[in-house]
Amino acid sequence: MRLNSALEDLTNTTLRAVAGMLGRLQYLSSLRSAGGRYLHWGLERLYGEQAAQEALTHVHHSVLAKILATPLRELLDDLEECSTQAGLTPRNYLKNLRNCGLDLLPANPGSGSEQHFNSVLYALSNLQQGRRAAIPPIS
Repeated sequence: MRLNSALEDLTNTTLRAVAGMLGRLQYLSSLRSAGGRYLHWGLERLYGEQAAQEALTHVHHSVLAKILATPLRELLDDLEECSTQAGLTPRNYLKNLRNCGLDLLPANPGSGSEQHFNSVLYALSNLQQGRRAAIPPIS
């Protein structure tokens, strides 16, 4: 008997190990095949293919919605956390995200979500550059 659903397991176990909202978005998109199907062996094995697909789709949409609703100041901090975890500079982390393009977004992300997300990445890039310029160099 399982105590958790696929959605609870994904949210409370798998995604808890991934740093930041941007990191979670990148992780979820990395699980999707070219055909749009999510590939997560553990969830499929425990809960079945349909439950795993539904949970991954739901969470992917939820993470995107949360990012789009989060103030840029918080996303800038999230960027710092994710880039540190990935061993990259924030600038290179953002560059990687921008290079992923539409692959980061879930299927059918909603009207205007693609444009909104692109504008968030653009704003983060500009804010991050401004933050870097505001920090005096160490002598």
